Amino acid sequence: MAINGAVTLDDLSPLLESQISQISLWIKGLGIVAVVWIVYSIVMFFINQKRAKDIEELKSGVERIENKINKLASKR
Repeated sequence: MAINGAVTLDDLSPLLESQISQISLWIKGLGIVAVVWIVYSIVMFFINQKRAKDIEELKSGVERIENKINKLASKR
């Protein structure tokens, strides 16, 4: 503190540095969370695409079997 009671920049410097470092740590943490969430979303997108493809293949197989059963039933 200066002689006349005013606060100088030298007095605030340690406080500002600690506050800025805390804010930067929070920003880094949020950035890491955002990156992990984006990677997770991309991986889940491709997994869901594969599942949808597998379900579509099963559906076409079931339809083919149903058609064969219907043909056999109509011959009787």
